[in-house]
Amino acid sequence: QVITAHFHGTLTNGNIFWSSLGTEPLKIELSKLIIGCQKIISMMKKGDKWKVFIDPTMAYGEEGRPGIPSNSILVFEIELLAIN
Repeated sequence: QVITAHFHGTLTNGNIFWSSLGTEPLKIELSKLIIGCQKIISMMKKGDKWKVFIDPTMAYGEEGRPGIPSNSILVFEIELLAIN
């Protein structure tokens, strides 16, 4: 499945680590997203806009990523525009 969506990702302290707002929406294979986003998006319908909190075990865990400390809870605002 390929999805088209806007994502706005922050840490729980409000620091933005990535956002597609103000640019083109992300078009990506669902399987390439972190497992937490995969599970959330599979419950969404086209046109839905959700704010979700993703546990580190469903995101980057102890490894973290640049701009995302280890064991971080991720906060996403996701607007699902299309599912193909």
